[in-house]
This record gives sequence, C-alpha cells and structure tokens, in this order.
Amino acid sequence: SKQKIPKDAIRLGKQVPNPHGDPDSGDMMVQWFLPGPFFEMMRAARKTTKKLESVDELVGFDSLDDDSQSTLRQQVADFWDATVTVTKAPAKKRPKKDEADEEEAEAKPKKPKATPKKKKEPRPSVVVPCETPAAVKGLVPTLLEKCALPENRIDVPTDEAEARQSVGAVLIAQWDRDASTVDLGKCLDELDKKHGNSKWQDDLVVNNAANRALAIAFKELASFAFKSGDTFKGTSNTKVHKALCEAEEVIDSAKKAIKLEGVGKSSGAKIEEFIETGTFQALEDARSGKV
Repeated sequence: SKQKIPKDAIRLGKQVPNPHGDPDSGDMMVQWFLPGPFFEMMRAARKTTKKLESVDELVGFDSLDDDSQSTLRQQVADFWDATVTVTKAPAKKRPKKDEADEEEAEAKPKKPKATPKKKKEPRPSVVVPCETPAAVKGLVPTLLEKCALPENRIDVPTDEAEARQSVGAVLIAQWDRDASTVDLGKCLDELDKKHGNSKWQDDLVVNNAANRALAIAFKELASFAFKSGDTFKGTSNTKVHKALCEAEEVIDSAKKAIKLEGVGKSSGAKIEEFIETGTFQALEDARSGKV
C-alpha cells in the first residue's frame, strides 16, 4: 500500500513475486496494507484471484489482542456481505475560489504572447566576376563600403587591418571558382552572422537620452560575450545595459552607476572610463577580436 502505516497499527500482508529476485527461483516478498486498503485491493482484483475468506487464513491472527481480532472478523464478514460497502477515504477537494478572487484574477493583466522572431531575408544577389584570388581580394574595399551603408550597418572590427582580414576571408570562402564569380549579397549575409549589425539601435528605448551611448556600448559588449560563448559576461553586461536604459537620471559617474540594480564596481569603472574617453578598453578589445 502507498499509504504510510502507523506504528502498532493492524496490517495485512500479501505474498507476491519479488521483482528484484530471480524469476526462476520463486523468490517472494510481502506487500503490507492497512485493513481498509487491503479489502479495497481485494474488491478490485480479478474474479479468479484467490481472496481472503476467513480470519483462519491469517498467519499470526491468534497473537492479536481481542479488540483487533474482533475488528478483523467484522471486516472479513463485511467484505463478503453484499449489503456493506467498503468506502474509500474522500478525495481532498481544492477550495473553491470565491467571486472576489475570480474578479481579482480577471483584473490582472495577462502576459502578452511572445511574438515569434521573423526569419532574416537574404540580401539581394550581387554577382561580380572574379577569375583570380587577387581579383577577389580587390573587392575588400567595395564590400567594406557596403557594410557601412545604412541598410546594412554591419559591425566589422574598428581596426582597419582586422576588418580587411575578416572581409577578405569571407570573400574567399564565397568565391565560386568554377563560375569565377562571387556573390556580394551572400558575403554581406555571412558578415552579418559573424559580426552582427547595429540597426537595433534605432529601436532602443532609453528613459534618459543622455544615457543612450552608454547603454549601446554595454549592449554591444554583451553581444560580443554571447558570440564568444561567455554567457556569464553576456548576462552581466545585459543587466547593465537594461539598468542604463531604465535609469531616469543622467549617469555621469561610477558613483551614480553602481547605485543601479545589476551594476557592480567593475561595470562602474567601465562607465567612468566611457564618460572620460567615449569608450572603454574591454569594448575596444572585443571589437578588435582580442577577447
């Protein structure tokens, strides 16, 4: 029985095959029940199942006290008496909510369903003839210019050498040697996947416009961290970004910054550096691929 049996309570046992023993050895075990659940189990058993017919079949019955023997005799008699029903314990019902609770639940605003992200459409194909690797590499300046266009705004590294190396590698990877062509549209899509873009900045909501540049910087830093697989730093910088977006006052010092929820001393130092120089070293390192 799943019901816990209190100490010193009357219990009835049923021998069943031991599921943990050797099936060929006839190993048996005893399942113990309180009298009520025992007779419920007997009622639910198949007609062909052997049932308890008399207390004489109970091993150890004679060792029970008179009251326990009398109780068991009555329960066996009741089991075989069609006029008596062994009732199960009533199931616990959850308390009904009163009208005030229901009205309060209805008044609470329901969370809007998350809007599924739209799949990015590939950029239009721009096929350029290129017969040699040198011709492909000659397209690096053209592709860098396209990255900077308002409709693309791809965040290639700010270091010129790093940017040229990254763009050149994508051009070579996308070069169709058999056709002697390269599709600049596909190259832009690959660079977007690799570096991301800053078009999200147009939709960024900041309570105090003076904190916008700071919020963008930490959003960008978080993006670099997630791309590198550092979810801890990514989450930490996202919290700082969110705090800066929600701040009502101008954040113009580390002292003010660390009062915001989610902003620690390390982030405060970065904010102080940004206020003084317009950037901070951790962001520049991430942009150049050093971290």
